Amino acid sequence: MKRLLIKICGMRDDAGLKALTALQPDMIGFIFYPQSPRYAGLQPSNNQVPKVDPSKKVGVFVDASLDEISARTKAFCLDYLQLHGTESPEFCRMARECTGCRIIKALPISEAADLSLADAYEGVVDYLLFDTKTPNKGGSGCKFDWNLLDSYTSHTAFIISGGIDLEALVQLKKATWPALVGVDLNSRFELSPGVKDIPKLKNAIEMLRINE
Repeated sequence: MKRLLIKICGMRDDAGLKALTALQPDMIGFIFYPQSPRYAGLQPSNNQVPKVDPSKKVGVFVDASLDEISARTKAFCLDYLQLHGTESPEFCRMARECTGCRIIKALPISEAADLSLADAYEGVVDYLLFDTKTPNKGGSGCKFDWNLLDSYTSHTAFIISGGIDLEALVQLKKATWPALVGVDLNSRFELSPGVKDIPKLKNAIEMLRINE
């Protein structure tokens, strides 16, 4: 069984962030999309500023300007940018250049044709993130049809997102898609939007890392 990167997204409350940091996921995500109920805000709290080593901080943006992305990168000390809107490959390149961050490009998936968009980002981004297509730009709590990934032919490694719960993690740990490198956990591990169920996440992380 392969080792999967573990990304916990939608962090907002300080107590939860402190408890999650102790679990050492690979990535911790902060959402900078104002319409999201998990919106992290314009200025970080005291617990959001410090480094969370060995975890990496991911800022999630939806069609934000480079100025906004740069400002949030500096304020929150981000390591990765997750671009969750209609950002072009060229925009991804510019975001990397102006921030020095690694890039995750999210692609919404509902049919096989959606996977064809991945080719344009080949060699441009570090990871793709496949999420369930929804008008709300993620956080739907719903899975897309994972069978669609059988037709993925690009070489860019991908993270899978969208309605993932403990049962789904058992399935993903056995998955054989060569380019799958990680999982993104959010709404199925919450007590309320932005407030994570830490014991449940602890179980998930331990389950994913056993036998590594």
